[in-house]
Amino acid sequence: MNQLFNQVKYDLSKLIKNDTVVVCVSTGVDSMVLFNLVKDVTNNLIVAHVNHQQREESFKEQEYIVNLCKKLNIKCYVKELFFDTHQNFQANARNKRYEFFKDVMEKENAKYLLTAHHANDDLETIIMRLIKSTSLKGYAGIEKLQKWNNYFIYRPLLSVSKEDIYLYAKTNNILFFEDKSNSSNEYLRNRVRHLIVPQMEEENPSIYKEIEIFKEHILNCNKLLFEKINNFIKTSVETHNNIISIKLDDFKNQSLYLQEQILFELLKQYQLSKQLISELLKQINNDKSLIVNQVKDNLTFIKEYGYIRIGYINKIPEIDIEICGDTTIEIDNFGKIIVDKNICYFETINSKVWYNIYALPVRIRNRLPGDKILINGKLRSVSDYLTNKKVSHIYRDNLLVLTNKENQVLFILGMK
Repeated sequence: MNQLFNQVKYDLSKLIKNDTVVVCVSTGVDSMVLFNLVKDVTNNLIVAHVNHQQREESFKEQEYIVNLCKKLNIKCYVKELFFDTHQNFQANARNKRYEFFKDVMEKENAKYLLTAHHANDDLETIIMRLIKSTSLKGYAGIEKLQKWNNYFIYRPLLSVSKEDIYLYAKTNNILFFEDKSNSSNEYLRNRVRHLIVPQMEEENPSIYKEIEIFKEHILNCNKLLFEKINNFIKTSVETHNNIISIKLDDFKNQSLYLQEQILFELLKQYQLSKQLISELLKQINNDKSLIVNQVKDNLTFIKEYGYIRIGYINKIPEIDIEICGDTTIEIDNFGKIIVDKNICYFETINSKVWYNIYALPVRIRNRLPGDKILINGKLRSVSDYLTNKKVSHIYRDNLLVLTNKENQVLFILGMK
């Protein structure tokens, strides 16, 4: 017992050194044991206590930790939460707690936030994720050291069982409070805790050691997976103007599982569901060479010219400008038009076009269906011309055209 907790203290002191730490203390047995361990290894600790105001005893617990910290000359922050509805209580409470912890971390310029998650919590989390599904890394449960904003969350007791925590509290006369709501089976975690975990402990008294081995296997597999994902991204993916471009053949040469994981990683900012990712994979792997689809919320998927392209396409506004004489006009993201008595030219980002000043007026407008352009003496559809030039569908709707007074396209502005 002493050896186990001495190791916890040693690991803790080795990590935090002289950095300021914020300890989350609910006054339950887990957090009170953690609090006592931390104050044994550092004086640079701050206590953060959240009162959810869900139980009559909560203010008694709040008073206790405030007075204890005052007696020990330890700064203590308290947050009293209010909920006008019980719907999604656990998720809302967690969000509000961590907003509070973040504020305390910033005020105290602390590097580590210490929480009292333990081995039982970890096992419960793994079981819950097996029930509801998650990422490969998610199946490894709770991280012991986790980057969070500009700080770290560290869980010193993650390898310690609840039974050992109770025994340590009893042996060291540590006062704590029991949360009676933990006995309710209203929430999934409590049902897992009361109905599933005891059977697993009965089947294998060393279940927590086995879970550590399981976590190690999962994390090592996840490391290998991300090495492959990152290597693929490095060699076969480009991002320009927030549009992700993937080499189609390179992508299709990967296993279906790796394809899925590459998309999840590349598109994680868009929070796509597994169902949407699966639909994208079907479109990528079918025989059609050209596909243009809206994925969700104007997020566009394009399969074209040997590439997969995904991103938000910002449509340019309606533009219709008639030029009859001397003027200088600038068009955002395109360039400028200069006309004076001697010269007329259109200077775009990619080129400069000269035009007969005596053939005005001309018009600059958005490209329209049915537009035709004169190429080598023959009229061709602008759409076919763009296809032959392999102009991406990402840019096609954002091209402007220069037309004469007969509305015939003279030049396409904005082509790359």
